This record gives sequence, C-alpha cells and structure tokens, in this order.
Amino acid sequence: MADNDTLYSAMQEGTPLKSYIKTILGKVYIEVLDPFSDQPMGKILEGDPKKFEKGTIYDVWTTRQEVFLRNRNESQFSNGILVEYVRSNAPREKTIEESTDSELSEIINSKYLGLQAKLNKIVSIPVLFRMVSLAHELDKSDKIIGAIEARLSELQSKSSEPEE
Repeated sequence: MADNDTLYSAMQEGTPLKSYIKTILGKVYIEVLDPFSDQPMGKILEGDPKKFEKGTIYDVWTTRQEVFLRNRNESQFSNGILVEYVRSNAPREKTIEESTDSELSEIINSKYLGLQAKLNKIVSIPVLFRMVSLAHELDKSDKIIGAIEARLSELQSKSSEPEE
C-alpha cells in the first residue's frame, strides 16, 4: 500500500521516470502496465506531437512499467513511432487566464497602443469580463473601457457564429 502512495505522490509532483512521445500524426496504440493495478492495458496516444498536445506523451513512473512498455511495444520503438521524450525543466510561460487582478490592472494601465496590442492577443471571454470590471474599478476613461468592451464583443460574436 505504501508503494502505491509513493507512486501517487510522484505522479502528482510531475516527475516521471521517463516519458515517451509518438512521432506520427495518427493514433498510436500501445500496451502499458497500469501504474496501480500492475495489469496490462491498452492506451491510445493521439493528437499532434509537434504541438505537444495532451495525449501525445506517455509517462512511466517505475522501472517495471518501462520494461513492460519497451517489451510489448518493440515494433513502435524500432519503427520510430514511439521515442523517448526528455521534458524541459524550463518554467512554462504563464497564460493570460492565470493572471492576477494586479497583473491585469498593469495591462489596463499601460499606454493605449500597448493595451490594444495585448487585447488583440486575448481570446478568453472571462478574462475580458474581468478586465472590464477592473477598468471600472480603476475609473479608467471611456476610451479604454470601450476598447476592452469592443474586443469582448468581437469575441462573443465569433463564438456565437454557427460553424460551417
């Protein structure tokens, strides 16, 4: 039981023993060892590996899992469909959705052209709602509030358009 607790803790910390990524655009079926039950199971890796989308990388947490993966998926490794992936320890860049109110206030207080440039990059409707609210709290000019509301309106109209 303590072994499973240790494994679960390692999985939460995000430090796998090794990681493997598929190299093709199509779906890849691999046989893996379930980390908790130690039972063989199938796993499908899908998504674009060039964009490192979720589901393209498989992490192994124990030596036993790694040996099983390599033995059961020998053809994927020998054909280059599955390769070892070394994760970067570089800190990932914070997204606008993760910004605090003070960070959003800095954007709102920036020069108008800088604000416009930032607004054009924002594609999150909730963030824009937060910014409108903050702009009102900061008693910003109608020009600034209008710019934020215009971007919000633009995104809302895009999200309500039917897809073809």
